[in-house]
Amino acid sequence: MKEKKSLTSFEKEALALIESEYTLTLATNGDDGPWSAPVYYLFSNHSFYFFSSVSSRHVQQALDSDQAAASLYHQSAAWQDIRGIQMVGRVKEVRSMSTSAKIIARFLKRYPFVRNFFPTDVKPDLSSFSKHFKAKLYAFIPSEAYYTDNRFGFGTRRRVVM
Repeated sequence: MKEKKSLTSFEKEALALIESEYTLTLATNGDDGPWSAPVYYLFSNHSFYFFSSVSSRHVQQALDSDQAAASLYHQSAAWQDIRGIQMVGRVKEVRSMSTSAKIIARFLKRYPFVRNFFPTDVKPDLSSFSKHFKAKLYAFIPSEAYYTDNRFGFGTRRRVVM
C-alpha cells in the first residue's frame, strides 16, 4: 500500500488559499504577444479546471505553445498580508465525459449562479455548457508551483507540490 505524503505547512496554506479564492489569472504567450486572462476555477486532482471560449486568446496561445503560467492571490491592502501562488504548467481540453460530469457538478456547487444561465429543463452537462456558452472545459495542470506569504516575513516563498 502506498503511503500518503503529509503536507508541509506551506502546502496546507497554499491549499487553503486555493479553496478561499475564486479567480485564477492564466498567462500565455504566442505570436501575437503575451496575454493574461482571469478565469473562475475549480481545483481538483492537482489541476485547475475552467471554462473558456475555444477562440479566446489565452486558450489558443496555451494550446499552441503547450505552456502557460498562472497565479492566484489573496486581495490585500497591506504588503504584510500578501500571499499567493505562482505556477507554470500546461493547459489541456477536458474531453472525458466522466471527468467533466464530476467537474461540472462541483463547479455548479462552487458557483451556483451559473445554473441560472440555463433553462430549468436543460441539464448542465458538458454538451449544454459548450452549446450555451460557446465554451469548453479546460484544465491548467501545474508542473511547478510556488507559494508566497509575507505573513511569514517579507518575500517568504517556497516551492509546493499541488
